[in-house]
Amino acid sequence: MQQLKINFEKLLQSILKPYPSHKALREYVNVCHKIAITYLKLKVKKNQLNLSFFDLPIEDLAIDLIAPLFKIDDNGYLCDVKRFYENHNYSLNLDSDEYLILTRQLIFGTVKQNLFRLYGEYDHELSKIVRNIKLELNKHPFLCSKVINGQIYLTFRNGNGSNHLPDFPLEIFESELIHRLKNNFNIPQIVGMIYTILKENSKNKAAISLTSAAITVRNCVANEISHTARVKRLHLPMMKKGCSCLRH
Repeated sequence: MQQLKINFEKLLQSILKPYPSHKALREYVNVCHKIAITYLKLKVKKNQLNLSFFDLPIEDLAIDLIAPLFKIDDNGYLCDVKRFYENHNYSLNLDSDEYLILTRQLIFGTVKQNLFRLYGEYDHELSKIVRNIKLELNKHPFLCSKVINGQIYLTFRNGNGSNHLPDFPLEIFESELIHRLKNNFNIPQIVGMIYTILKENSKNKAAISLTSAAITVRNCVANEISHTARVKRLHLPMMKKGCSCLRH
């Protein structure tokens, strides 16, 4: 393990130089890729990520999410990577454990940020729902958005002392919201429903991911549109038949 840490420290020194070698860059990308996959698997296990939404193997999704990190500027530096380590006092010669911790922070933050970007690229309706929820939160007296562990959550403005409780299970939140939504897709009322769900649950943290809430709303809208279209298709032949009978 110690040898691995020493090798990683040397690798880090190599990739922070201008025009890093292809070998060093490939090794660093490989380390970052493994960290990203581990993080995505953890999010899947916690029901915070639905891979079917992207229709990509987890390995390919991980590459897509970290790829923007590896841009090389006109001076030959991995500019975003270099800026991150320098902002975290890389030049102060941190020990090997801290180098690895920093790298995990870099990859976790990048994955979180680019996951939301990919959600928007795959689904413009989702981006619109997220934007409208954020706007409505500015008016709500009790609910707000807060960044928790690098992710945006909906929670109470003044807190409620529930931080020691386990996370709110996504499947329970979705079930509660779907039950309340029915055909009501008015954003102010949806935000009110979310507030009520969080307030009434005393067993879990009073916080839910903004993206998770928006995806649930989007799925309900999509299901309702699909249901309405099916009903129209089913009734159309009957209406035509009825009209023909009237003509006779």
